Amino acid sequence: MNFRLFCLLGILVCLLVSWLAPHYLGAARVVGYSFLGFATLATLLGYRTHEAVAPAQATTLKQD
Repeated sequence: MNFRLFCLLGILVCLLVSWLAPHYLGAARVVGYSFLGFATLATLLGYRTHEAVAPAQATTLKQD
């Protein structure tokens, strides 16, 4: 399971907790927003990493 999927499942659990136990709403919001932030960072860093790797692979393929 990759990190973004884990964060998405965490957000869904936080939504479920906030509906079933409204007295934990504040904690569920904090944890849910944290998971959302981590997922956003993982997505942005993942795209940045793939862009950096792609040109190197292209030059390797041209040399072969």
